[in-house]
Amino acid sequence: MSLKKAPSNKCDRCGKEDYYFEICTYCKKKVCKYCIKSSATATKTERRVICKDCWTNKRTQKKFQKPAVAPVRI
Repeated sequence: MSLKKAPSNKCDRCGKEDYYFEICTYCKKKVCKYCIKSSATATKTERRVICKDCWTNKRTQKKFQKPAVAPVRI
């Protein structure tokens, strides 16, 4: 009989144990609420999150601040 490991409750960026995590949209790391630099609601069902590591990269910071907007068809 083998023991099953419990899922990790640690942040991928700082290593803190927490109960609430979100996935960074750009680096796909599991980050805690202290490592989230900013978040935005893109649509009703989609949420964009950027961690502090990705925020220091100018290219991903610009992507977060000015997301691609689909053209409106009339």
